[in-house]
Amino acid sequence: MTHNTSLTILSTKIRQDEEGRYCLNDCHKAAGADPNKAPSEWTKSAQTKALIEELSNSGNSPSKPFSSKEGRGGGTYGSEELVLAYAQWISPAFHVQCLRALLTMMKGEPGASPTKRSIRKPSLRMTFRTGHEIAKLMGLDDKTAGIKAGRYCLKKCGENPLEDMGLLYQDAPEQDRFMTATKVAEALGMAGGRLGERGNALLEAALLQTYSHVKGKKIWTPTEIGMAYARLSDVGKAHADGSVQTYLWSSRVIEILKLHVDLKGMPEITRRPFAPKREAAA
Repeated sequence: MTHNTSLTILSTKIRQDEEGRYCLNDCHKAAGADPNKAPSEWTKSAQTKALIEELSNSGNSPSKPFSSKEGRGGGTYGSEELVLAYAQWISPAFHVQCLRALLTMMKGEPGASPTKRSIRKPSLRMTFRTGHEIAKLMGLDDKTAGIKAGRYCLKKCGENPLEDMGLLYQDAPEQDRFMTATKVAEALGMAGGRLGERGNALLEAALLQTYSHVKGKKIWTPTEIGMAYARLSDVGKAHADGSVQTYLWSSRVIEILKLHVDLKGMPEITRRPFAPKREAAA
């Protein structure tokens, strides 16, 4: 199978073989090339061997999820599931980077452009399982993870199995408690000043929101993933030029941030908040 996506982790291009598997040696290089974390060490584990066997038996694709050969042109290659499992074995930090790279590829952002050739589509069943696993790792519930996995199949395989089965649905509104970025920081046990900025930085680190500069102000906007947890509030902070609408966040993001963001590594936000330059006095 000629590959139809491009994966880059920490500025390292991850090669693919003719069957579409990703090069774990390139992943090892992106993670720092610790000899103790080489693919050959990972494949010695009984748990790894059991995972490879399970993926081989559970898929309906003619290609195998794992391949390893020595010599020139050789290397260790694995499916997306094995890339995630290998990254988790290396370290939690590299696992997060790998997860974000796969999410970028899923959304079709730059660096994940499809190639012109495609000989055979990947397994629909395995693709759905991969998308569902990635969505669950991001803290999404089963219903939302299913929706995301269906969209992933549409992008990777050209069809959405949920649509074919008549199972498409919209997320039902839930009774939930919503809070500002400041309250999010407080709920994580943070104290002191600039809690709003710190809360926004944590939400950005978890890929739940991004920002842009509009008329000299930093405007935060939820990402596609973040929209499942955000609600636009009609009541914003008062300014001389009117009020500004604010996004409130579901209390469910607290557990997502605990799981996917290094809170100890971000006790303080050292970057200065954006502020427009003041014009010199006449």
